[in-house]
Amino acid sequence: MYRVLKSEEIKNIDETAVAEQGFFYMQRAAQGLFQLIEKLITKHHQKFLLSFPKIIIFAGKGNNGGDGILLAAELLKHGYKVKVYSLVEADYYQGESGMAYQLFVQAGGKLDPILNEADLISVKHMLLKQKDSILVDSLLGIGAEGSPKGFYAKLIEYINLSRKETDSITISVDIPSGIDVDNGNVFDPAITADYTVQMGFLKLSSLFYPAKQNFGEIIVHELKYPNDLVDKESLIPIFYADKEFASNLIPERKIDGNKFDHGVGLLVAGSEGMTGAAMLSAFAALRSGLGLLHIFTQKLGAPVIANNLWEAVLHTYDDNHKTNIEAVKDLLISKKVDALALGPGMSLSGDSVNLNKNIIELLSLIQSRPVILDADAINTFVGNLEMLRAFDGQILLTPHAREFSRLFDLDISDLVPYEKAKQLYRIAKEYGVNILYKGAPTYIASSEGKIFIVPTGCSALAKAGSGDILTGLILSFTAQGLTLVDAAILSSYMHNLMGLIAADKLGEYSVLARDLVEAISPAIADLLLTED
Repeated sequence: MYRVLKSEEIKNIDETAVAEQGFFYMQRAAQGLFQLIEKLITKHHQKFLLSFPKIIIFAGKGNNGGDGILLAAELLKHGYKVKVYSLVEADYYQGESGMAYQLFVQAGGKLDPILNEADLISVKHMLLKQKDSILVDSLLGIGAEGSPKGFYAKLIEYINLSRKETDSITISVDIPSGIDVDNGNVFDPAITADYTVQMGFLKLSSLFYPAKQNFGEIIVHELKYPNDLVDKESLIPIFYADKEFASNLIPERKIDGNKFDHGVGLLVAGSEGMTGAAMLSAFAALRSGLGLLHIFTQKLGAPVIANNLWEAVLHTYDDNHKTNIEAVKDLLISKKVDALALGPGMSLSGDSVNLNKNIIELLSLIQSRPVILDADAINTFVGNLEMLRAFDGQILLTPHAREFSRLFDLDISDLVPYEKAKQLYRIAKEYGVNILYKGAPTYIASSEGKIFIVPTGCSALAKAGSGDILTGLILSFTAQGLTLVDAAILSSYMHNLMGLIAADKLGEYSVLARDLVEAISPAIADLLLTED
């Protein structure tokens, strides 16, 4: 789990930290870059046997350039061959960058400034001639605005060309040059990196398309800023949920446990013509570890579910509202249900709408259970937001963009990432609900005032029924003991992983929602795999 900050927040931290020990943080940044390069040289040892790797660093005029120059000093100290090109003369570097330059000179380094067209052409020829290089992009940092111009633009083009034609590896410092740090836009030109070492915090643009594709593999190198300094500058607490965090959330299996020890879930789902949604949710819940599942479904659709789903206990409802809610009450109390999910395939018939509202009212009267609202269970509360606000239990809404817009009368789909996060933060706190906002990536806003971003971006998930499977996963993990927010994070991460696994086998065009169910087991195995 990594903290994500907006550029102005990072700059505020940097300015405060620089006043005290700025060069210390620059040294830490250089160490992170150096460690990556040593790993790459070890990993690609065979590739470099006949050609000792030449490391070429391109330094801009800011602190980002200073990071590159200090990296060069560290590499020279360890005997590596390094070439450093700069867009300014050496005496331009002052302060922390000036100190970096002095260490570079002491280590035997010589700066090669690019000051005219002849210099630029010379660099281009060198890049296209030099095979198996490691290219370091420290041209433009988070303070850069707009499209790269002049020599910066030309160098970016040449670095990308060299990466493509000479088998070179490109590493960007903090952010690939030519990327808008906050909104994920990619300017023309922009570096396409193989690796990006982000300093201290993840940058918003690295999590969003189209920029995400330019970052390559992301490595976050801690700079050890004081926690109180970070908390003071953070406007909204935003966190990125990575694989390690998701893996640690998977509920443990009890070797001597029975089905009740692994969670009892109640899925209120399905209607005539939409029984598939209920079955997909149910299969996902059961395949991901749930001990026992009760399904409460419309009577007309029940035979279809009964013929295809043997592992769940089936209950039915009809147009008798009093009987329906008494049946739910009995399930919650006598069957010891741990969590509920409402909505997949329910439709907006009068029976379904009344049932959803009655269940929320019931949960306010008896000992509440965590409840997930999906699909038409969300639409049930359009115009009834006060009912959600008044609910004093834990609730998770899982809307896509249109459902969110209908419910809250607010379209956030076209907002830039930070503004979208800000609106989700506000609404989750205002109504006391948790929100999983579907998309690429997925946002999860907690009622306690935190935003979690979960990486997504597999088109295999863009199929009918995919969201029903996500609901089943969340129900399962919540019933197994996770909080709604943790269950939403784990399920979202795993859902994307399932899409990748299924697409690897079938191709992104051909994956069906049912194929995602088959990918649950390998996805859990992948998350549980301990990396060396």
